[in-house]
Amino acid sequence: MTATEPVEERPVAAVAEVAPKSVVVQPPTPVNTVGAVCAGSSNFFTRGLCRLREWGKASFAGDPACVRFREMEEARWRDLAN
Repeated sequence: MTATEPVEERPVAAVAEVAPKSVVVQPPTPVNTVGAVCAGSSNFFTRGLCRLREWGKASFAGDPACVRFREMEEARWRDLAN
């Protein structure tokens, strides 16, 4: 393109249609985990009691720590039954 060539001019409405629309991305909501809920427990024993209490709640059913705890508990009960 040289300085003497005409520049194609588009109407403003056409430019608005071509321009990408801005997308507002919301930050992800923080996920509560048993570890996060029980992090404020003052010592080893109270933290363990907090975890046991929270693992039984339906809101933490998918928490990896809860899933692992249930697996260990089921294995323990299977071993006791044999």
